Amino acid sequence: VVDLGDGLYVTDDGVDVRKAAYECLNAVMSLSDAELDYATILQAIVYGLEVYYDVPNVSKKLENADDVQVLCLHILGNLDVAAHHKVLVDAMHVLADRWRAIVTKALPGKAPTIQQIERHDDLVRTVLRVVIHMGKSPELEKQGPFRTFLQQVVMSSEPLKVSYATLQAEGK
Repeated sequence: VVDLGDGLYVTDDGVDVRKAAYECLNAVMSLSDAELDYATILQAIVYGLEVYYDVPNVSKKLENADDVQVLCLHILGNLDVAAHHKVLVDAMHVLADRWRAIVTKALPGKAPTIQQIERHDDLVRTVLRVVIHMGKSPELEKQGPFRTFLQQVVMSSEPLKVSYATLQAEGK
């Protein structure tokens, strides 16, 4: 909390540390042939996908940085879905909730800046890429939360539906 005279402002001093931690996790996963505990890794990813999170001794929830969410989505998109489908199936309801929160999040303020709009659009496209990646697995595609997310969120919004179809076409 920073006091600037006209009020108290909450700043997030932990963004750089969280980004570094997820970058390390990504590096370990990409370089390691060892058995990793993917259930624990998925818990960390789910935490990183939170749109808002509680901070001790602060009454206001802080908004998670887009950079952290993009890193988590990148890690999720790099998972070998076939090899880890059991862990992903177990976490699908939570993942679908996080994806929904990200793509339906309102932009800040009455007139968001062009940079805020672009960052949000990039984040939404990243979510859709992960959904397309995960949808290639028959085990995940059959999951209720996954199908519900696709039907109730993606396919019910014309801009999301168009982006989804475009990204699917690019991936073929």
